[in-house]
Parts: sequence; structure tokens; C-alpha cells
Amino acid sequence: MIMVILSLFWAMLNVADGEISLRWEASNTTPRIGEPFELTLVATYPAEVQLMTWFEPHPRWGDFEILAREESVLGAGLQQQSFKVALWDVGDFQTPEIYVSYRVAGDDRIRERSPEPLFFSVISVLEAGETATLRGNTQPIQPFYIPQIVYVIGGGIVMMIGVAGYRIFRRKQTIINDDIDVPLADGWRVKQSDGLMTSLAPLKTFVGQKLGYAVDHLTHRELLQHMNQNQLVSSQHLERLSQLLAKYDYYRFSDEKPDAQIIGQFKQYTQRWIAMAIDEMEQT
Repeated sequence: MIMVILSLFWAMLNVADGEISLRWEASNTTPRIGEPFELTLVATYPAEVQLMTWFEPHPRWGDFEILAREESVLGAGLQQQSFKVALWDVGDFQTPEIYVSYRVAGDDRIRERSPEPLFFSVISVLEAGETATLRGNTQPIQPFYIPQIVYVIGGGIVMMIGVAGYRIFRRKQTIINDDIDVPLADGWRVKQSDGLMTSLAPLKTFVGQKLGYAVDHLTHRELLQHMNQNQLVSSQHLERLSQLLAKYDYYRFSDEKPDAQIIGQFKQYTQRWIAMAIDEMEQT
């Protein structure tokens, strides 16, 4: 609204009867290459003037590229339109010549008016001392070349190491965590385990009698499952037996030799478990 009032005031001071004032306004007259700026065409005129044609630029308008355009602003004795433009070269430029046609009331003649050109100076983005001349091509940088066969051989070695490591890991996991899958009768052949076999013999006999069938052919897991299904002992006693068998499997398959003290402890644990199981069965 303020712009409209100022433009009308400007028109009253500078526009004679039956004439129009046409001018360019710019947001920046020293842009850099490709930097968008706003260019506005402003027309002020008295009430008896009727505009006949208006500026309709092509996207490539002289040295200027029209990037965008806004709607015309109309008012009493005022018309203006803004454009977003850019210049793509270094040097001095000016707006191309244009014409706006109009007619004065009571006169059938079509008149034309052209605004004074607006001048621009495009600043180079080059630093002082640099020129726009392209430098000559240089030799490309050659990285250190490694033949593909090296990658193939290296990948094969890494894969072999990975497979070997995985097998060793699985073997250790099987020995430590899954030994109860080995039947009870098959473990006595492991070296240094004869004493352990003797310590578990009463346990096998006791469980076999209570279940009513031999248990030598069962794995540790199967043995615990059979005892649980037949509710031979409580879950608490079953858990203690599971821990005892797990400790037995450790010495059964590891390289550590159980000494006489350990074997004696196994015998005590086995006898104690059998005694506790008998007490529990008598109470129930």
C-alpha cells in the first residue's frame, strides 16, 4: 500500500497530462554470474490514460534469463510487474529496449513509451590474479594397482581361515555345551574317566530300578526327560542332577585329568543325591 501511494505521488510530480512514466527498478545492479535478482517494471500514469499493451518477455530476453515472473500489480494510475532474472557472463549490461503502448481519453491515437535502460555490472567470481582461461589437461593420477588375482587368493585364504575357525568353535561348543547327547554307556571309553564311571555307577543303578528299565543307552538329556515324564523326583532334585551330569561331561571330554579328590567329590555328590531322592520318595 505504501509503494502504491509513493508511486502515485511520484506520478503527480513527474507525469504531465496525457503522458506516462515508465522506469526499471532492480534489487541488485552488481550481481555475480548466475546470481538471481529482482527486476521490476513500473508504470505511473494519469486517470485519462489507458494502457493498451504490457511487457511480455521471452525466457531468454537479451542477455538476461527470465527465471520467474510475478503477477502484475494494478492500482489507480499504477501498474508494475517484477521478474526474477540472472546474467550468465562477466561485464557491463543494460536492459534491452521495450515499448508499452497506451491511449489517452478523447484521442484515438495509440502512443508508445520506452523506459530508460538500467545498467548492470556483473562481477567475476575469480580471485585476483586468476584468469578465465582454462588450464591444460594434466595426467590422471594412477592409484597403486593390485592385480585381481591377489584379491582372489586373499579372499580364498580369508575364507579358509574363517571355515577352520568356525569348525573349531563348533567343536568346542559341542564338547562343552552339548555333551549330554552322548549315551551314558559310550562315555566310559574316554581316557582318565574310569574313576568317574565308577562314581556314577550307583546313580545309574538307582534310576534304572526306579524307572523299571536300563538307562545305559540313554543320553543325559534323554535320562532327565524320562525322569521328568515319570515324575521320579521333584524339579529341584532334577536340576541338581542336571548340574552333576554337566560337571561330569566337562571332565569326560576335556583334556583336564580329574584327580582323586575330584573323583571322591563325585562319589559323595552321587551318594548324597541318591539319599535325598530316597527321602523325598518316602515322604511322598
